[in-house]
Amino acid sequence: MKKLVFILAICAVVAFPSCKKCTTCVIKAGSVELSPADKCGTERQVKLFEEEQAEKAAKMLDDGLTGARAYCTRY
Repeated sequence: MKKLVFILAICAVVAFPSCKKCTTCVIKAGSVELSPADKCGTERQVKLFEEEQAEKAAKMLDDGLTGARAYCTRY
């Protein structure tokens, strides 16, 4: 019985991660730097936010701003 409780506890920890992740992203293009944007949440939410910031930088490239790139730092 103790083994079953132990296995269930480990499964719960793996299935329901409660670790909160945070990131700060800034988009830079030459001397132009947009204000940093922060996001905290699950791993997936933070990853999606970082992808959105990269897409925003790519759109700036399409608009003629050379060298636009999103720089994200997790904390």
